Amino acid sequence: MNGMSSRWGIGAIAFLSGVTLGIAGGLLWAPQSGKRTREDLQDLSTDALDRAEHWMETAKESVDDLIKESKTAVKA
Repeated sequence: MNGMSSRWGIGAIAFLSGVTLGIAGGLLWAPQSGKRTREDLQDLSTDALDRAEHWMETAKESVDDLIKESKTAVKA
């Protein structure tokens, strides 16, 4: 069970990293000022961090619930 949740975590991190790098690359090649690009990248990184924290909290709650259910099933 740990292996499965570990794979999901790695997959989610890889996906979020890919999305972030793709958007960042698009911003870097966009025809706008450097200052605006830096602001966009900062906003993007803040949003990505917020989403990652939310996803991690949701995943932790799911794992905690699964552990509780497993303990209850083992006791029964």
